[in-house]
Amino acid sequence: MSDVSVFSNRNTPPRPTFGAHAAVFWGGVRCVALLCFLLTPAGCGTSAPPISGQQQNAFNAANSLDTALETLNRIDQLSMVRARQEVLYHLNSWLGAQPAEAANSAAGPRWRADKLIARLPQAIREAPNLKDLDTLRFFPEDVIYFQQVVWTRDISQWVAERADRPEFLDAASASSGDLNDEQTYQLAMAAAIFDWTVRNVRLEEMPPEPDAEKAGPFTTGSAAPAAPPSLQGPPSLQGPPSLQGLPGPGYQRYVWQTLLFGVGDAFERARVFIALARQQELDVVMLGVEQRSGKVLPWVPAVLLNQQLYLFEPALGLPIARANGKGIATLVEAATDPKVLKGLDVDKYKYAVRANGVQDVVAMIDAEPESLARRFYIVERALTGDNQMILTVSPSRLAKRLSTCEHLDHDRTQIWRLPFDTIMYRSVLAQRLAFDQRVRQLFSEEALFAPATPLVLGRYAHFRGDFSQTDDTTGAAMYYMQSRIAERVISDLDKSQDARNVVGLVRSASDTDDTWRPSIAGSQLMMRKVKLLASLYAGLAQYEQDKYDIAIDWLKERTIKLAPESPWSRAAEYNLARAYEALGRYDEARQIYLHSTSPQQHGDHLRASRLPQNEASKPAADAS
Repeated sequence: MSDVSVFSNRNTPPRPTFGAHAAVFWGGVRCVALLCFLLTPAGCGTSAPPISGQQQNAFNAANSLDTALETLNRIDQLSMVRARQEVLYHLNSWLGAQPAEAANSAAGPRWRADKLIARLPQAIREAPNLKDLDTLRFFPEDVIYFQQVVWTRDISQWVAERADRPEFLDAASASSGDLNDEQTYQLAMAAAIFDWTVRNVRLEEMPPEPDAEKAGPFTTGSAAPAAPPSLQGPPSLQGPPSLQGLPGPGYQRYVWQTLLFGVGDAFERARVFIALARQQELDVVMLGVEQRSGKVLPWVPAVLLNQQLYLFEPALGLPIARANGKGIATLVEAATDPKVLKGLDVDKYKYAVRANGVQDVVAMIDAEPESLARRFYIVERALTGDNQMILTVSPSRLAKRLSTCEHLDHDRTQIWRLPFDTIMYRSVLAQRLAFDQRVRQLFSEEALFAPATPLVLGRYAHFRGDFSQTDDTTGAAMYYMQSRIAERVISDLDKSQDARNVVGLVRSASDTDDTWRPSIAGSQLMMRKVKLLASLYAGLAQYEQDKYDIAIDWLKERTIKLAPESPWSRAAEYNLARAYEALGRYDEARQIYLHSTSPQQHGDHLRASRLPQNEASKPAADAS
């Protein structure tokens, strides 16, 4: 049944279609979605305050844009809420001063709403995010998207510089497709970006596809009370599972959240890879395979080069190799040579997709609503020098570049709906925060990444590639050290005022013993979680600087031993094995991969099978 039709319930009268109520729901999305930005909304409303003529004249247009970008680039040094308000103000000041024809000058193609939008379900097309594409005004949520692009640009710039490393360049050189030197280097860049994504986004189990018809509209789960009518939306509202607040594959986090938290399922990993690659002007699309039911299921992201699509498997954490086990396979190779996908079988693990299932795959283009908007099109074309970044996507033009690729069902090329499902899902969660215990638990975990804490400041520096302290910057390593509160201090919080003074924990006059004790216990739990995360990120920071011995110490001694059963320790184990690999200590790396208990264990076994059988260097003492 279509997303735009009624999810039938035989025990109730027929309901009107979702489209009849979509505008009512979406009108509130822009407000509640901002709650998802680390619980510090920049402000609510369906639009930014109008900019008066006097305000527009207060700033030179170019200076306003420069000021907005400068604020975004140093947002970690400012109050988060105020910084975003300033960015919004300066962007609208700049945009309001542009001539009416700014988006349609001779400097580039004329802006038009993309034709592929018409292929999206009605439930999505009803969103004001898409209806307002031509609006020449920035909205509060636009600032969050802008920040996401800044992060992906910064990360991709220093990660792409690793393309000339042997492991990436050799893989690209061993690939087919008659690539010239520039294209080979681009494929090596894609391999480096994918490798960073796999190491830095811990793979989470893929949630099952929710059954929307059985769940019913706006279900809260058996443990949660019913939502107040004011928070439920229209009482007859029906829609896709994401709009009912049902967790599902690929849409539980925005790209910026997957980056910041360092966790995601295979589809969320793919979206990070696509976003990073886009900043290096690499075209990456998600390929989908058709199921017996006729539904198209996302499969793997693919890089378009010289009319070939090169395959990367985020669920395994590896590019798909050619039939000879070398290089990176193309879609044509996967569809015509059964050995390519069969080569992903290892030990007890069998790869679910075979050559006969990828004869006519569907290309799905990741395009968030902001990336389709005229206002971002205008800004992108005005950016120069170090401020340049890719803000927009043209699905129709990308579809045209895909038109010569074999084994694609070109008539079904489409905009991937996951970004829109993410907006709907996160917005419903924000509406439920006040009454749903499950949502409160989720948001409390995400509150570990509250703005302006040393942990988050470390993440910002990490994204920029600022790892070590200099005269001008505080590196990520220093911020992570500041996040690691000594265990003796944490343990003494319930009995020592000195310990509470160290962390700034103050008992208010209204706190009773019954409220104070749980508060202390909660603080201790959060501090230990932050310490674990800081240790993991510190290990990753050392890895990025090729300091593998130091990375091993952080990952093994200060992360895994700290909480061996934690999911974050599984991320540490994988990166520990990668550090051993980098040092040529293949036997140690192999043992970790073969004992993997993470959702990536299939890929870990496959990686172990590809390691050299003998040590490449003489045995060395454990660096930890």
